[in-house]
Amino acid sequence: MDITQNFGPRDPSVLYQQENHLSQNVVAGVTDSILHVRRGGLTFSQLLQKAPRHPRVLQLLYEMGFYGVLRCGHIEIDNHLITALVERWRPETHTFHFPVGEATVTLQDIALLWGLPIAGHPVVGKDGKKTTGEWQDYCLRWLGFRPDTSSLRYSNLKMSTLTQRLLNHPVNDDSNIVEVMQEARICALCLLSGVMCPDAQGSHVSLFYLRYMENICGTGSYSWGTAVLGYLYRELCVAAQIGKVNIGGAMHLLQIWAWSRITTLTPQKVDDKIGMGPIVVDEDSTLPIPPYGARYVKYIGDVDRMVPGEFIWQPYDMDSDEVRSLPDAAAPHLWIAKCPLIHHAIVEIHHAERVLRQFGMIQDIPPLPDVSERKLHSIDRRGRHGEDWAWYHREYVAQWANVQELVVRKPMIQPGGPSMVDDYMPWYYQITRIRVSKSLEPNTIGYHPTNLSDWQYVVDRLKQIVVSCDTVDNDDLQALNQLRVTCRGIATDLIDYSRARYPAAQMHDLIQDSSQSECHSTSKRTRLVERSSSSSRQDSDTMELGDDILRL
Repeated sequence: MDITQNFGPRDPSVLYQQENHLSQNVVAGVTDSILHVRRGGLTFSQLLQKAPRHPRVLQLLYEMGFYGVLRCGHIEIDNHLITALVERWRPETHTFHFPVGEATVTLQDIALLWGLPIAGHPVVGKDGKKTTGEWQDYCLRWLGFRPDTSSLRYSNLKMSTLTQRLLNHPVNDDSNIVEVMQEARICALCLLSGVMCPDAQGSHVSLFYLRYMENICGTGSYSWGTAVLGYLYRELCVAAQIGKVNIGGAMHLLQIWAWSRITTLTPQKVDDKIGMGPIVVDEDSTLPIPPYGARYVKYIGDVDRMVPGEFIWQPYDMDSDEVRSLPDAAAPHLWIAKCPLIHHAIVEIHHAERVLRQFGMIQDIPPLPDVSERKLHSIDRRGRHGEDWAWYHREYVAQWANVQELVVRKPMIQPGGPSMVDDYMPWYYQITRIRVSKSLEPNTIGYHPTNLSDWQYVVDRLKQIVVSCDTVDNDDLQALNQLRVTCRGIATDLIDYSRARYPAAQMHDLIQDSSQSECHSTSKRTRLVERSSSSSRQDSDTMELGDDILRL
């Protein structure tokens, strides 16, 4: 048995790495492999709950670009949900392949959920070599204390050392500006290495971020949003390989992203009046409300049985207070760019052209993945101390410098109009991984609509047949033969649709048409319409659809 006929992809031109993908586990019978999410920021989040930071520190974090992440706080990460998402993540396209089409975490999500700056310099530079003593001196200058040698591992510092410093030496009203800046840097390091870009163990903070905070007024001039998103893409791509057990990156953001878009996850929102207001620094300064990411606290639901209508392509209210309070560096005009996402040694590509519906644009068939991008997945910092990554990635640094030219421009979706070109979904069903879990096999044969959207699809196709019949002269054999071709095409569409929606259902191909001259009489067509409407009236939810056919 050819496994691609049941699981996909039937056309491997897009998902050319399927043999090494996590979703192959279902073929091998491995169905209980759950990824473990690294949670380096848990201790820091617990500290913030017990001892919130001084408003003067929050003011600096706002200017640095990290205020939104801090305000979103800590949420419990569900390893099963993250695993389900990774099973549908494709390194070839940097998108999730859901039953309804491709979707991904975009620059828009980074800006709106966490308030991170998008516009700015790329987070890239030269890896500096320092001795342990030099790193100790470096910390003393910029963080205000000299860590023990046992706390350092090359350029990495234990997270617990930083949280202990915050606990024992908090900023107060009498602290000088140097002490306030030192605590702001510590908080930023904890957020970067504990929440936004956790390392392999989740227990250490990378001190290479500190170079971007020496001049604390210039920290916000970097594109932290692209750096965090690039790091997330890399972690998803690595975790999507067979045999991986851990995953890092911005899992808090990914889970919030899923909550806000997949309706079956039924997210529970916090009360808008509790802890969601602005923060007063002093009588002359007030910090804004937190971003969208602070709204959600938990979920209940399922992602594997997604059908049309259960994925929200545009979940954000662009006239909301959260959006209006975003800084200029959020740069909405860059959200839909097909551009490099640079995080020091890491470069991944933001494929906005594959998820146009997330930006209110009509989705067309995207180009095939650039196989040359595959080599980027093998480039990291390991064993390359002293590398000048700005020079190594100069091609992509130059692209980011001209990112305005990389913005995707496509026709917008009009009210009542289509959200994709007609041939997008038939193409997508051929190139995607149709099935991920064996547990979803239905014990049915043939096509069985299960909700109103399915019935609507069937009725729309029946309408096409009826309209075509009404325009044909029974004596015009050429027109009747063309009608047969049209009907067979519509039937094929229904078969393809049901195979994609219910992969395990036994959908038989059409028998080869050998009697081109035969046609149904008008009376038979009339009885077919009457039977269709009668069947529809058996269910009150589909009565209106049956009436649509009768009106034809």
